[in-house]
Amino acid sequence: MPNVSTAQRRAMLVDAAVQVIGEAGVGAATTRRIADRAGAPLATVHYCFRRKEDLYLEVFRKLSDEFARAAAEVEGADLEAVACGYLRATVAWMLARTRPPQPRSSTSCAACRRTWSQVRATA
Repeated sequence: MPNVSTAQRRAMLVDAAVQVIGEAGVGAATTRRIADRAGAPLATVHYCFRRKEDLYLEVFRKLSDEFARAAAEVEGADLEAVACGYLRATVAWMLARTRPPQPRSSTSCAACRRTWSQVRATA
């Protein structure tokens, strides 16, 4: 990743994490798989995000922002426009990912709940 800023590296890793989590689930989304998907050395993940939970927090923020933008586009519109906007956003989201991130174990569920609580608290 020559000549890439830290912000760009972080964005690439978040995008890769979204893809890996969508394909394999939270439990199977190792930092090595995420780094490989981003085309980055494993150390880059640890450099850009102190903990795996910090990376997951950014993933949740990114997805939340995408949905918030889609909702803002249809806010105050008539029912047909709201339905069309929701459908467009949902289809776009589904096409961008093979499936939504899903925890594979009770440990991952607890981690997801903690991370989601942190996202909601900072929103």
